[in-house]
Amino acid sequence: MKLSLASLQSEANALNSVISLKVRFESMSHVLDNAVWNALYTRQSELAVGGKLARKYKPEFTILAGVASETPEAFDELKQITAAGEFVGLRSLADLSNVEGWTCRVQFPILQMICEELKPCRPVEFETLTPADVSAMRELAKLTQPGPFSTRTNEFGTFIGIKDGGKLVAMAGERMKVFGFDEISAVCTHPDYQGRGYARALVFEVARLIQERGNVPFLHVKSENVAGIKSYESIGFNTREELGFFVLSPDK
Repeated sequence: MKLSLASLQSEANALNSVISLKVRFESMSHVLDNAVWNALYTRQSELAVGGKLARKYKPEFTILAGVASETPEAFDELKQITAAGEFVGLRSLADLSNVEGWTCRVQFPILQMICEELKPCRPVEFETLTPADVSAMRELAKLTQPGPFSTRTNEFGTFIGIKDGGKLVAMAGERMKVFGFDEISAVCTHPDYQGRGYARALVFEVARLIQERGNVPFLHVKSENVAGIKSYESIGFNTREELGFFVLSPDK
């Protein structure tokens, strides 16, 4: 059986499409290695300050920043967009505690966890939080320290919470968004209400919303937070990677 030139070309195009999809899929499996940079360069570029080598979120959203690669040139560019006395938070597989021209203020290991299939969770009554709740959200974040929470952090995406007599006692929401993945963040519970499964239930609900959009939910948690890790594992999250979190300030 002879194949025409057109048939051969059609088969070649189909093969190229399969190869292209395979490359994109394999690249996707690594997009979270540098999630902050990838978010700021793609889906959340409108929230970014910076250029081709270094970017950070506008400070009213968060202190998180990222570099295309951890080179002196990239950190020089990051310094150009970081004011004296200002802090930036970076996540990395490498040790950033001794970057030339920068002082490391805080560092600790974190786990990056993803959920490809949610497991059932006991439901709780919750509500979608609105701009009217920002003051209470910031107060709860200040008390529990789940991570950076600025004046416009709530605008990253959907935030949900549990209230008791009008008082916000637990919340969870969204933050970074890269191709195929949405991050769950700001997970916190008032100390007087811990141990009731509120955080787990809220993370489940935000993860469900993310999966309904066709994306994979992921989150970050301190490696020392054994209870939190077990809670997330119980609803289907698995550890993908351990990273370092570094809060740096420029030497100026």
